[in-house]
Amino acid sequence: MPRIAATSYEETNSAGAGSDLTGKSLLTLGGLAVASGTIVSGGAVLTCMLPGPMLGAVTLTGGLLYAGHRKEQGKPLFGNGEKDTAEAVSA
Repeated sequence: MPRIAATSYEETNSAGAGSDLTGKSLLTLGGLAVASGTIVSGGAVLTCMLPGPMLGAVTLTGGLLYAGHRKEQGKPLFGNGEKDTAEAVSA
């Protein structure tokens, strides 16, 4: 059977899971999995120990995200961006 030449100048790496790139990727993925598990469990412990401050932090975070979203859309923080009905009637 004739050997098929590669279509590019780079040789393909057929080492599979033993290659350095795959090994680094798996190690990185493992590190991210451990870090995310640590963050989630730390958040759970903090919520159990300090529910009041965590509720306040979550409320503040949600409020800031909401305000930022409305500002990005060019709307005021409160109301729907239209004039009050009293002002609209008198005008």
